[in-house]
Amino acid sequence: MNDVRKVITASQNKWNNLAEEDIYKAIWCSRGEVTSDWDEATIQCLEVILKSIPIQPEWKVLDLGCGIGRLTKPMAAKCSEIIGVDFSVEMIEQAKKYLTSVCNVRLVQNNGMDLSLFEDSYFDFVYSMITFQHIPSLAIVENYVSEVARILKSGGYAKLQTCDGDSFASGMISPTLYHGHISKYCFQRILNQANLSIIMIEMGLIRNDWIWATVKKD
Repeated sequence: MNDVRKVITASQNKWNNLAEEDIYKAIWCSRGEVTSDWDEATIQCLEVILKSIPIQPEWKVLDLGCGIGRLTKPMAAKCSEIIGVDFSVEMIEQAKKYLTSVCNVRLVQNNGMDLSLFEDSYFDFVYSMITFQHIPSLAIVENYVSEVARILKSGGYAKLQTCDGDSFASGMISPTLYHGHISKYCFQRILNQANLSIIMIEMGLIRNDWIWATVKKD
């Protein structure tokens, strides 16, 4: 676990540095600005995340790996409460600025390994996009999925995305390699292991190598 902690710390430091240098370049392609492509992509991503999710205005929602809050902002308009969590303190600070006009959002930094900040059965919906492929340990991905199941209410939903591939075969990748892939079969196993009911697993949405899992807690 000490080795994993060291890798997580290295990842945190790298993302903090990237955010300090140029926050939009760190999470997008355009240096130092929000472009029309940013807005268009945000709308597209939100549509994919909410596909087959019967979101209700009274729901409590978690954005796992929220970054600057690009998806947190439009999602906030669809629920009563949204919490954005990220392991990078600099990302959280930038998100506070980006989401200053959003009244029903709370932003918290976690330890990069679990969701112990949150109580059992609190959320109606949890989503995560472009997060799992940046986690340098398969064990931590497994733990996050288990934690998602813990914090979801009975009948709650989750939409989780990762990249297709087998780079996680050894269980650990370099902290400087920010595109760890996991096979579709392995992702299904992790979801089943967490006792989450799989509604659907899709590929070819937004990117061909992205896997999207829609799941429900019974």
